[in-house]
Amino acid sequence: KGIPSVVYGANTIAGVLNINSKSYRGNSARLSVQIGENGNQNYSGHLIDGNDKISYLVSGSYRNSDTYNLPGSFNSPDNPGSTRINSYLKSFSVFTKMDYNYNESSIISISANFIDSKKGVPPEIDVSNPRYWQYPEWRKYGLSISGAHNFNSGLKSLLSYSFSAY
Repeated sequence: KGIPSVVYGANTIAGVLNINSKSYRGNSARLSVQIGENGNQNYSGHLIDGNDKISYLVSGSYRNSDTYNLPGSFNSPDNPGSTRINSYLKSFSVFTKMDYNYNESSIISISANFIDSKKGVPPEIDVSNPRYWQYPEWRKYGLSISGAHNFNSGLKSLLSYSFSAY
């Protein structure tokens, strides 16, 4: 309730969600492959490694879908056949993060991400002139630097910062 803080800007009337990702110790690797009908493919994986000073995460995914199936009960002259018109999706993304603990109470993190995607939006059904929306190119780059320093064990002595560019 009340007036929102101006710390996070004017567009935070509903609130702010601050997510801090976990720092990893040890290592982990995973690879996932999913293949289905209509050209559906989904490949993803990650590699995590680290020690008490430095940890890193590298992850990536590729997804391709030509279309999706309609229910057998669906029948419309606007979308003949058993698959949805203009419902393709192709997406590739990479995310990396590195944490550096320069002493027991201080950490700095840098992360970068890249997304390259394109998709079609199925048209409306039962309208006289449906639109066939397509997003042929959607690319996003991101870089973020964040950190925290705890001057002592009290919560009020915590300094945290974050800088992001997209």
